[in-house]
Amino acid sequence: AAGRSLPLSLVFADDPMCDAGLETSIHRESRVADTVLAEASRQAIIAEGSVEVMTEVVRASPAVALVRNGGYAAMICLGFNGVRTPHPGHRIGTATEVVLTADCPVVVVRGPAPCGDGWAVAWMEADPSLADVLHLAVDEAVLRGLPLRLLTVWTVRTAEPNAVDLDRRLRHDLD
Repeated sequence: AAGRSLPLSLVFADDPMCDAGLETSIHRESRVADTVLAEASRQAIIAEGSVEVMTEVVRASPAVALVRNGGYAAMICLGFNGVRTPHPGHRIGTATEVVLTADCPVVVVRGPAPCGDGWAVAWMEADPSLADVLHLAVDEAVLRGLPLRLLTVWTVRTAEPNAVDLDRRLRHDLD
């Protein structure tokens, strides 16, 4: 956010599907949200003192809260806690749901920030926004000093027309 001179919006999702429905549970969750958001804000300011931090508690599933609030975002960033069994009302993991439904770029952070030894990864499809996705992926990899790995839905060596077209467009845009 600071590198782009944009505010950082921290969202705490209070998932109603996880509530026990007790008044004490709701008050406890509110205190947890306040504590978590205050600590996250403090860490953001320590990392980059010039960043404007906004916080919000949203009563929705984590994916819905992030996607709904990410409508005007330059990017949604979220952590990845590994694979876990979805609970009632959730078919897939939060990170996967956000990636599949967001209208803006999504960054899923797996573990601590890489120190030049990780990858920037972009999923490429043969659609009209290919050049935009590729441009964003290259910018993010350069910003972080990371190599870029492009994932496609086809093996580009196959004879499928879509795969051949994707390969041609990727090579053209990369050049």
